[in-house]
Amino acid sequence: MAEGRDPGAAKAAREAAAADTRPPAHDINIRDMLGLTAEDIPDIPNMDGEIVRDAYYKRALSELQRNVFAISSANVSVRINSEGIITIEEADEGIRAATEKVLYSLLKQAKEHLLEDAVQLAEAQKEANVDELTGALNRRGLEQYLSREFGKDRREGKKEEAGAGVLFFDIDHFKKINDKHKQAFGDEVIKILVERLQGRARPTDTVARLGGEEIVVWLFDITEEDFRMVARDMHDISKYGGIPAPDGSEVRFTTSVGARFVTQQEMASADDPNVLIAQALNESNLAESRSKEMGRNRVTFFKDMHEGGTETRIMTEEEFAGVYIREKGYEREIAALENELENTADEERQRIRQYYLGLKRDRIEEEVHNEYVLYLMRVQEMHEERIEEITRVTDTLTREDQIAIQIAKLEAAQKSLAEQGAILRDILGKTPIPEPDGEVE
Repeated sequence: MAEGRDPGAAKAAREAAAADTRPPAHDINIRDMLGLTAEDIPDIPNMDGEIVRDAYYKRALSELQRNVFAISSANVSVRINSEGIITIEEADEGIRAATEKVLYSLLKQAKEHLLEDAVQLAEAQKEANVDELTGALNRRGLEQYLSREFGKDRREGKKEEAGAGVLFFDIDHFKKINDKHKQAFGDEVIKILVERLQGRARPTDTVARLGGEEIVVWLFDITEEDFRMVARDMHDISKYGGIPAPDGSEVRFTTSVGARFVTQQEMASADDPNVLIAQALNESNLAESRSKEMGRNRVTFFKDMHEGGTETRIMTEEEFAGVYIREKGYEREIAALENELENTADEERQRIRQYYLGLKRDRIEEEVHNEYVLYLMRVQEMHEERIEEITRVTDTLTREDQIAIQIAKLEAAQKSLAEQGAILRDILGKTPIPEPDGEVE
């Protein structure tokens, strides 16, 4: 080898020379060649036309890939990548145009049978994505729907503050309803809840059943202010009216709801939309758990929990008092009494108003303390239920060696829950427990 000669540089030079002689590439997006109009897509009940269009695109891509070899054998280099970009490497513009025409002709000739295949594929996909009981999307269908929605550019023509949101519904005391009236009636309750939510949802919203009595609603192109209003509205609608039970009684149910708003900035900056979707669902679930801890039959917004720093831990009595007093509207009552006292000139009336103000504060303080103890009892009950559930799952899984890692994760979660339960028992052991007026929910 000659002194000073760099083998790497020589190789780079050869590659550069080869690149200079390579014919220019002409790229075509297969979607631009499809020629599929809205009129082409058959009207199928409860099926989004985009699903048929995507299925048609996949079939067309597969059809073209089978014909690429034949075209390339005519000394024209044609490649199709998984994104549907067709690259024609040919210096002669006439040959490139002729090749593109051939590809278009192949699609046109195959259009009818490709569309039939696409419809069959879309119908099979729909069946796999729909919950059999309610007709709403199931978890798999929701994931695919959200992937499409989050992939769209929602900033164009929208208000800057518009984003998306998820509502996580759980039927309160559903196990008691099931145990008393049997599973068939429990299924009817779930169906009615879904129907009520679908009746309130906009065309751009979607309702899905994740499993059991857990129902979620995703809302797009909505401001945070409107999202909060719709969340409370849907919660009111979800519990409206009774349902005739098999024993002749009328059953009324309530729901606990967790709400998580997703800002437009979050959607625009998300590297992986699926991570953001999973995060929003998890945080709406945390908010739903807080609704149950606070006594059920209410809506909790994750943002309010997050700003208070209590989204993943048990609240102190002071933190609980802030939430409880705000929900009950006691701040306004105290402010009104203080205003009356300040504007009273007569000393005797001042003493009376001062007495009532002190009495009101004492009653609120006692009520808050009693409710805080009940809150701790509900938290403990929920944690014990989760431990029992994890234990049942672990007992089932230990028979399968291949999921030992999953068992380890469950055991770690069980240990964490047991530790939290010990803390709760310690707190409750030191706190006087009031006699509740009625059944503890």
